[in-house]
Amino acid sequence: MMNVHEEAIEHLNSRGFWAKRRDWAPGATVIVSRGTRDIGGVEELDGMIILIWRKTHWDLQAPLSTPGGVIERRLSTGQACDRAIDYLQAPQDQVHRAFKAALRGVEGPTLEYWYPEGLPFHDGPYITEATMAGPSVAAQIHAVAQAAYALEADRIGVACDDFPPLRESLDELRQSSDSFLVFCAAGSIIGALSFDRTTNAVVITRLVVSPSHLRQGIAKALLAELVRRLTPGERLTVSTAQANAPALALYRRFGFKTTRASISAEGIPLVHLASSRVGSV
Repeated sequence: MMNVHEEAIEHLNSRGFWAKRRDWAPGATVIVSRGTRDIGGVEELDGMIILIWRKTHWDLQAPLSTPGGVIERRLSTGQACDRAIDYLQAPQDQVHRAFKAALRGVEGPTLEYWYPEGLPFHDGPYITEATMAGPSVAAQIHAVAQAAYALEADRIGVACDDFPPLRESLDELRQSSDSFLVFCAAGSIIGALSFDRTTNAVVITRLVVSPSHLRQGIAKALLAELVRRLTPGERLTVSTAQANAPALALYRRFGFKTTRASISAEGIPLVHLASSRVGSV
């Protein structure tokens, strides 16, 4: 059975990042980098994030050119790895600007800052993994989903009370075991895709976009990102209302084929689709 350090290193390596354990003064740590590079015959890390194990959780330190670094605390293994990757993928000049801005008005020699809601320095839109651990993340996804499903219910001619996705409470969403990808812009979540890896397939369980951001390619970008993460030949399935023409058109552009039709308990005609050779467009 793997320990937490081995689990973190395996997760990071699987995403293409360099990671090794080091036993330093703060405790057993995992050093994360984009990789190594040769600088004048000396092997140096291409960026560095430090994950520190605190017996029950991870703390994250992102060293900058100035002493100290940005700290995020009390992360699970998955959260720590994903946050480390976010830092390493973000433009470093934005990291530095955000860090310096956070220090304005701080008295004394404090050279670290805690971002409890995550990374504040992405300028443009981006897609990332999300967990339901943060109340802000869950609340934003729930709000987007409720607005999107209300629009879908109207589109397919179903009363909101009879549309199952609209019955999902925020607490139910927080307890979901699904994996989530979110589309963020200007510091807010405006689209989300969730999926469940079963023994036979990857099942798309939600694909929602804020109604105020439709027709901007967000659903397509989220689906393309999921496809990018699949292993070759992995089967992808989804179900949607027969009357949901925009969703059906999107899935078919990605190579989905209808496998069967059914009627939900509420009397809504459904189409079930699948593809094991998904292609982006």
